[in-house]
Amino acid sequence: MRSLVAVAIALVATSCAHPAPGAPPTLAGSLNGYHFDRESLTGVHTSVTRTASGRWIGQLGVLGWLEAQQSDGFIETTFGAVPVTEHPRYVAIHEYGTDLIFRRADGGPVPEAIILPLWIATRPWWPARAGSPSGSCVDVEGIGTVLILSLPRRAGPYDIALTPRDDITLEEGCLVRFIEPVAQGGPLEVELGR
Repeated sequence: MRSLVAVAIALVATSCAHPAPGAPPTLAGSLNGYHFDRESLTGVHTSVTRTASGRWIGQLGVLGWLEAQQSDGFIETTFGAVPVTEHPRYVAIHEYGTDLIFRRADGGPVPEAIILPLWIATRPWWPARAGSPSGSCVDVEGIGTVLILSLPRRAGPYDIALTPRDDITLEEGCLVRFIEPVAQGGPLEVELGR
C-alpha cells in the first residue's frame, strides 16, 4: 500500500511540473546570465517583457531602454535593425560581419516566440564575434536543446547543410569544435558532440 501511495504522489508531482495538455510550451531557458521565456527576459539590471502587440520593451542592462520587434525579416530595435532569415530547420540573424545561427538539436523549427529573447541573451558574445567562430547550446523547456553558432563571414561558405547527413550533430550535450578545411577553398567543417 505504501508503494502505491508513493507512486500516486510521484505522478501528481510530475503532472504539476509540466504544462497542461494542449498548452503551449513555456520556452523557458537560461543563457549568459539571462532567464527568458516567450513573454520575458530578465537578468542583472535587465527586465524586458513582451507586450500584447508583440513588441519587447524594458531595461537592457547598462545599454539602457530597449524597444524591439521582429517583423518582415528584421529584428528592429532602439539600436538599429538586423536582418533575419527563417528556414524550416534553423534561423539566421545577419549581424555586421557575423551570422548568428539558432538550430534545434531535434531538427524541429525554432519558434519565433524565442528568436528575439535568444538574440538578446547572446549579447555578451558580441565582443568575441569578430574573430573566430564560436558556439554553445541552451536547453529550452518544451523544445529541447537549441544550438547557437556565431559564424564570422568569410570568403568561402561554411559547410552547414543542416540536413540529417550534415556536419552538425549533437550527442548528449553540446561540445562545439571547428575544424579549418584541409582542401584548398573547401568549407569550414563544424562538428558537435560531447
